[in-house]
Amino acid sequence: MILGQVLFLILVFLAMIFYAGGTRDNPALIGYSFWGNTISDSGRIIAWSGLLNTTSMVFLSTALIVYAVSFMPFYIIVSKLFSEGKIEKYASKIGCILGVIFSLSYIGIAFTPADVLYTPHMIFVLIGYICAFVMAVFFTIAFFKNKEFSNIYAIIFALFTIFYFVTQIIALVGLSSDRNLMVLMQKLGTFVSIGVFFIIGYGIWKFEK
Repeated sequence: MILGQVLFLILVFLAMIFYAGGTRDNPALIGYSFWGNTISDSGRIIAWSGLLNTTSMVFLSTALIVYAVSFMPFYIIVSKLFSEGKIEKYASKIGCILGVIFSLSYIGIAFTPADVLYTPHMIFVLIGYICAFVMAVFFTIAFFKNKEFSNIYAIIFALFTIFYFVTQIIALVGLSSDRNLMVLMQKLGTFVSIGVFFIIGYGIWKFEK
């Protein structure tokens, strides 16, 4: 899972580097704008500049698939660690199911470039956002109810749940009123989630040792 996160970050940044240019508001812009382009922009077949965007699209699609494939086993393994009480057991199982759906939504996003398949692309994006948030809620419950894990992991998950919810609400508001705000919140939500799961993954690795 940790290796998958590292590969995901490398591939996403490569996709940004090779992006063929332009934003929705400024098609003439050269290269990728951290503030003006969404992550999905680098997965377009045709960039906002009107140029073919094949290399960037391949990097981002690969990144999304790597992320999904590396995380699905992680959710299953984590859910099996919570078996002492009914609440933590069922909360972790629900979290696992939502985590797998969240991962599958990334594969869906990889195969639906926003410039040619916008509606299914956005459906997968919304499914991913909703599943990620609700998954975090249930895993927070599981960690709080479990007596073997340190409460620090439950607190991290709880803070992440609140942060993720706030960033995605702001992103949705920004979608209709301030695109730059939406772009920023999207990236914050994505990269903070990677950091949180890196910490949780490391903690679980230490626990299993």
